[in-house]
Amino acid sequence: ERGYAKDSAAPLQTKMDIRKQQKQAILKMLALNEDDETSAEAPIDWKVLILDEPCRELLAPLVSVNELRARGVTLHAPIESPRDALGDVAAVYLCRPSAANAARIAKDAAQALYGALHCNWSRRAERKVLEGFARELAAAPPREGLPAAEDLVRSVWDRHVDFVALEPRLFHLRLQRRLKEVCGAGLAAPERVLEEVAEEVAAGLFCACAAVGAAAPVVRARPGGCAA
Repeated sequence: ERGYAKDSAAPLQTKMDIRKQQKQAILKMLALNEDDETSAEAPIDWKVLILDEPCRELLAPLVSVNELRARGVTLHAPIESPRDALGDVAAVYLCRPSAANAARIAKDAAQALYGALHCNWSRRAERKVLEGFARELAAAPPREGLPAAEDLVRSVWDRHVDFVALEPRLFHLRLQRRLKEVCGAGLAAPERVLEEVAEEVAAGLFCACAAVGAAAPVVRARPGGCAA
């Protein structure tokens, strides 16, 4: 199952609170895409939360440790670090859609590290990343008495939350250092670096537009020009 997280029913004033919208998307992710409802009577589905470094930074100002625990998160760990097997709980991954992260998740599935894996990309995943992810899962050798790697991956979502929301109408894209380098270099900045920064800005702004329920932005530019 692969989906795109979007809720177009919220009132306009609520939609424009980008921090609230991002937090709601994160909490819905932790509820395994069900409505986020916590109560003393409701059973808790225990889970672990696996994050890469950019997603740890976006999560820090949004959700407290107590809020994570109330939603069944018993452990949160970096995706880059070695982790112990917890075969009786689900793992919720939130990370950028890179080949390296996809390979790490596929490896966890191949080793049956968790009872179920829910993969959440912080921004839109490119086709080549998804195809590489599928190949890694299909190539995982079978292990006696354990489910196939692809059967453990229960869902894959593009969450569009790849920005750091600090206030209802204030966010940043984690590009302070790179923008400083590019602006400092001026015309001497390599074209490849300029293109990478432009792509990062575009991806982050698309996520911000999606978070507040806006339609996909349309950028009009003269063909062959600098903007294109």
